Amino acid sequence: MKMFSIAEFGSLSRHTMDMYSDRDLLLVCPSKSKLRLHRRYSRLGYNVSALSERQLRSMKESGSLFLQHLKNEATILIDSDGMLRSFLNSCELISPMESEIAKCEATLRFVLSCPQSPDLTAWKADFLFCVSRDYLIKRIARTGRGIFELEMIGRACQELFDLRPEEFNPLRELRKAKSDYRSEKSPNSRIRFEIDAWFSVLMRRFAVDFNGVSEFCFVRDAKSFSSYRFNSHYERLRFLEGLYLVACAKGLIHPNHELLMKHIRQPNLYGSSRQFKETRIQKYITDVVDRLSGSSVRPGISLPRRGVFIANVG
Repeated sequence: MKMFSIAEFGSLSRHTMDMYSDRDLLLVCPSKSKLRLHRRYSRLGYNVSALSERQLRSMKESGSLFLQHLKNEATILIDSDGMLRSFLNSCELISPMESEIAKCEATLRFVLSCPQSPDLTAWKADFLFCVSRDYLIKRIARTGRGIFELEMIGRACQELFDLRPEEFNPLRELRKAKSDYRSEKSPNSRIRFEIDAWFSVLMRRFAVDFNGVSEFCFVRDAKSFSSYRFNSHYERLRFLEGLYLVACAKGLIHPNHELLMKHIRQPNLYGSSRQFKETRIQKYITDVVDRLSGSSVRPGISLPRRGVFIANVG
């Protein structure tokens, strides 16, 4: 029997929602039903993570902490023969390897190198918040604890890393900026300072090495990323998002704009394999770089700025 399950998780399940919270929903179903159900629940205002049973089992093998998040906090609404609950109960916390921590730190350095121009500040704040939260969850999990709620993460960081309470404030502000970005609101005018402040905290309290990191320019330097080795598929996808924001602001629209945006906004729904997705996203990066560098320029219209809706980055 195929697993068919629907579960709420995150602040919605914890009953701690505020105006900056997402309404997170997990959908586990056969591939043939994924797109239809994703659309249905997205229209109801949910941020949907659509996974297959095969993907869940692969995540278990890799020790994904997202499964611990679900195990500890999910409210299961529909569950065929209790399959999801039984599966989650079988998932034990696996301490992240040092290589996973190092990969997160490499992505943080990549975020620091991204431009902080007015068109990209909100995107960068969103990107930085998501990567930082994942990084802190993994650092805490190294001590054998699965903690996912932001304020609990902050308290654990005070205990484990001598973080002063006020030093956590920039990350709280980045969370608000993420919410504004995804709802297409203008970011707080001080968010640039909060971004810089949080990078300082990461360096001072978590010993993230930012030495030698310099800011690149999407227009001037993007061509080098056509062959760049990204740290993860998530990093590659967020880079495409920022790159395309710059292109759209210049009126350079990709011929397959709608499909490109679907890959950015709904990354779990398009493509039959991980390799296919990575190859497709890399091709889009190359196409947009060509447009920014003057090749195949096609005027278009600028578009609303929306973020990548990914519940799990690890």
